[in-house]
Amino acid sequence: MQARYDAIAKWYDVAARFTLAHRSDAVRALGMQNGERILDLACGTGINFERILAANRNGRLFGLDYSLGVVEQAQERLERNHWTRVALGLGDAADLPFADATFDRVLCTYALKAIPSHQQALDQVQRVLKPNGLFVAMDAALGAGVPRFLNPLIRWLARGIFYEIERPLINEIARRFQDTQTVKYDFGYTVVIVARKE
Repeated sequence: MQARYDAIAKWYDVAARFTLAHRSDAVRALGMQNGERILDLACGTGINFERILAANRNGRLFGLDYSLGVVEQAQERLERNHWTRVALGLGDAADLPFADATFDRVLCTYALKAIPSHQQALDQVQRVLKPNGLFVAMDAALGAGVPRFLNPLIRWLARGIFYEIERPLINEIARRFQDTQTVKYDFGYTVVIVARKE
């Protein structure tokens, strides 16, 4: 997994452009207040950073990813934009290097179906969130309704990139968090899950 993302790091943003509208929806769903501590888990090249920083003035943002290649691209993004409220780290989502109840909000976009130990990653998210903290996950899913005829193609593409499209993320998140809400886009092919920790 790490080697795969290292290899595509320089082209990551090109593919990510197709997801920008829904990334904005996911960041808005965080409902940030000024001065909060936010974790962008599996942050990639930092494509969410600008939106998070704009909505969380005076707050701190931490970006963590398992791939050195994409973290290096994220560091270049920080330097280009002169962002000083962002810290980057290299680490495993299934073993987060943070104390309990560190973050007010955690965002994870297009990663939970690719992380091999995603169950442990969800446990870690719950651990590092403060009480009443919010977790927002955005990911791909299989479609519903008329466009579902595309699902075999989506399954085939997902297998090619070792992406487990059929993981039941909504149920897995609902087992760990309270007040879980789900919004589906693109005939169900994109899902944003918002969950609160007690």
